[in-house]
Amino acid sequence: MNRYFVHIVSVTAFLAGVAFAQDVPENAILDLEGGKFRVDGAFYSPVISGGPGIGYKSSEAWDLWANPAAPVTFHEPYISLAYGPAILSDPQRFYDVNATIRQEVDAAIEEFRSAESRIDYPKFASQIGQQSELAGLFIAFPAAMKGRRGVLSFSFDSPFVFRLGLGNNGFGTLLETRKKVGEQNKVIRMRLKSMMNADISFSAFRYKAGLATFLNDRTALGFQMNYSHLHFLSKASAKINGIMTTAGAEYAFNDPFDPRIDFAAGETNSLDQSLWADFSGSQVSCDLGVLFRLDEMWTGGIDLHVASAATLSGEMDIVQHKIPALNVSAFSDDASTDDLFDPTKLNLAKLTLTERIPNKTFDTATFNLPSSIGLAISRQGNMVETTLSAKKYMGHFGFGFLDDELYLAPNFDVSLDFSFGVVRISAGGLRADFVVSNADDRDITPLWIPHGSVEAAFFLMKDYHLSGRLFVEPAPGLSLKLGYFF
Repeated sequence: MNRYFVHIVSVTAFLAGVAFAQDVPENAILDLEGGKFRVDGAFYSPVISGGPGIGYKSSEAWDLWANPAAPVTFHEPYISLAYGPAILSDPQRFYDVNATIRQEVDAAIEEFRSAESRIDYPKFASQIGQQSELAGLFIAFPAAMKGRRGVLSFSFDSPFVFRLGLGNNGFGTLLETRKKVGEQNKVIRMRLKSMMNADISFSAFRYKAGLATFLNDRTALGFQMNYSHLHFLSKASAKINGIMTTAGAEYAFNDPFDPRIDFAAGETNSLDQSLWADFSGSQVSCDLGVLFRLDEMWTGGIDLHVASAATLSGEMDIVQHKIPALNVSAFSDDASTDDLFDPTKLNLAKLTLTERIPNKTFDTATFNLPSSIGLAISRQGNMVETTLSAKKYMGHFGFGFLDDELYLAPNFDVSLDFSFGVVRISAGGLRADFVVSNADDRDITPLWIPHGSVEAAFFLMKDYHLSGRLFVEPAPGLSLKLGYFF
C-alpha cells in the first residue's frame, strides 16, 4: 500500500514538471514546492478482525469454526455484540516513505533541473489501520424440530468497511520554457499552486438468517441465507491556480473576467479537476455446512459458500482541464510520440487557454465475491483441540466496469488452530492472484498472504461470555465480543 501512495506523489510531481518541458536545456523547473501529502486509511473486516462470528467455544465437538452447522452448540438462547476498536499506526515506522518519494521525484524531474532549481520535496504523513466499528450482532434460538434439537440464528455484520482520505495542502511549481518567434526566443514562465483532496469509501452491510439441526446423533446440518447491501462513494478534487508571464505581461488561470478568453464561445481558462462517483447495489449468497462425529476424539466438517455477483448502479462525473500544448496521449502505452509538450500549440495571445478532457463514465459496475468449498478436521484431546482446515475458492473479489477489471482472485487457504482451554491460536496463509485488466493489457501478480490470530474467551459470570481476538496478520486488528445466555 505504501508504494501505491508513493506512486501518487511521484506522478503528481512528474506531471507538474513535464507540463512545460522539452528535452532541451532551456526548459527547467525553477521551483518545486511539494507540500504535505496526507493519507488516512481505515478499514474493518471479519477477515482481519474476526468479526462477530458465533463468539462462543463450547466443550462439544460440533463447533468447528466458520461452519453453518456450528450453532447446534447452543442449548440456550444466546445473543452477542461485537465491537472493533480503532488501531491506527504510521507506516513510516516500518518503511521510509519520504526517502522513496525523494528518489522518485529526482528521477522524474532529472532532465528539467538546473543550477537555479529549488526543490522542496513532498512530505508524507499517514495514519492507517482498523477503524472503530460496531461490528455486528448475533442471536441464536434453540428449537425442537421433529424430536431433534435445532437452532435458529439471526445476525447482521459488516463484511468490509474501507475508507481512504488523500490530500496535499499545497503543491507548487515555477516552470520556464522558451518558444522561438521569428528570430527571437520567447521566454514563458508559469507558476502553479494546487490543493488536492480525495475521499473514497466502500462498505457492505450483511443480514443473515440460518438454521442448524441434527440429522442424527453423529451428524449436524446447517443452512444460512445472506443478503448484503454495498455502497461505493468517491469524491476527489484539485483546485489549481496559476499565472503565466511573458514579456512583462501576466495571465491568470481561473480568471472569469479575462478579456482574452471567449467564454461565450465555450473557451475556458480553468485548471480545476474533479471526480464524483456514487454507486450502490445488493448481493445474495448462501452457506451450507455439515458436521459429522467420527468417534469420541475426531470431528469433520464440510462447508459450501455460493455467492452471486452484485450489480452496482449510480452516477459518475469527471471534470478535467488541460493546457492544449500538453500531449495527453503520450501517457498511453501505445503512444505514437514521446513528446509530452508541443510548444507550437501555445496560443501566445491566449496563454491561459485550456480545454476540457473527455472522459468515459459509467452508470453500472459489477462487484464479484468468490464462492468456496471448505474442509476441516478436528481432534479433541484432554488438553488441546487441534483443527486443520482448507478452503478452495471459485471466482474472485473485485470490481469490473467499462473495459477494466481490478480484483483479487483467491485460490486456496490453509489454516491450523490450537485451542488450549480459553485460549485459541490460529495461523495460516492464502494463495491468491492480484489482477489488473483492461482492453489492451492484463497484469497478474501472484500473492501469498499470511494470517494469524490469538483469541481468549471466558465467562465473566454465569451467563456472560467475553471474547477478544487479536489479528497480527495480514494487518493488525482486534475484535471484542460480549455474549449473554438467557
